[in-house]
Amino acid sequence: MQIKLTKAKWIYGLINLVLLIALGFWVYQKNQAVDMVSPQLTQNKLQCVSYAPYYKKGVSPLIEGTRIKASQIDDDLKLLSTISSCVRTYSVSQGMDYVPEAAAKLGMQVYLGAWIGWTDADNVLEVKHA
Repeated sequence: MQIKLTKAKWIYGLINLVLLIALGFWVYQKNQAVDMVSPQLTQNKLQCVSYAPYYKKGVSPLIEGTRIKASQIDDDLKLLSTISSCVRTYSVSQGMDYVPEAAAKLGMQVYLGAWIGWTDADNVLEVKHA
């Protein structure tokens, strides 16, 4: 069985090939590394920073039973106090209820957040802690 190729089919195939090559080149270009811009502070400190202490291996707000140690919060806020006088949190569970106390020791302001999720029992407990 032979397939009859007409001039129109050749042109159609050639156009598709050119478009595929152009798409491949565009995707390649978009995936190249770019230089990161270093922020230049107009003041000595940032106005406020968000704080979430879930950066160690095996620590996640999604893992039930996760508890952040007060010593880690103290160390983190001591470091953050060098670049900002304010922190923003997104939850008070998993040990994060200690953040206002630790921040007060350093003279930092806290914008306290409460994580509202799917279950009413967890939400009530979170708001109560906040």
